[in-house]
This record gives sequence, structure tokens and C-alpha cells, in this order.
Amino acid sequence: MVSFRRERVSTTGGDGRFPRGIPSDVVSLTERTRTRLDHTLASAQREGGTPSMVAGVVRDGALVWSGAAGSVGASAPDDDTQFRMGSITKTFVAVAILRL
Repeated sequence: MVSFRRERVSTTGGDGRFPRGIPSDVVSLTERTRTRLDHTLASAQREGGTPSMVAGVVRDGALVWSGAAGSVGASAPDDDTQFRMGSITKTFVAVAILRL
């Protein structure tokens, strides 16, 4: 099983958190973090046995990283690939209710 660990990039605040008010173009991921996210995504896709997977990191409302692994038909997935939800919406609703 692949575990996702949150990596913090140091800021002027020194506590590892991004203070409110910093423009999202200033808040970015290091190249090392991007590489690790790409590797983790590919590992999760292989180990989970899914045909393809797309993931993203949003910080302060802005997309700072996105990646894709696997294939959809004859092509690789990208940021615009639409996946069918199937019956997974039941899981989303159950988690949302549990979080209330």
C-alpha cells in the first residue's frame, strides 16, 4: 500500500505553514516534491491495479501540481481526462455525512 505524506516547504513564517495572503504564484512546490509526487502517483496506480489515475495538489485555491499515470484507451490521461464515476458517488456521500 502506498502512503501519502505531506511535505512542507519552508516559508518566511518558519513554521512550515503558508500564511494567508501570499499570492498562489509565490506558493509552489519544490522540484524534489514534484518528482516524489509523480513517483508516488505512478506507484499507487501500479499497486492499486487501476488502469489510470490523475491527481492534483491545490493550495490556497490554486492548482500547484497535477500528474497522471497509466493509460486511457490508447492514450495517456491528462488534466482534462474525464473519468466515469460509476457508483463511487455513494462513497463520497457517506464520507461527507460522516464528516458532519
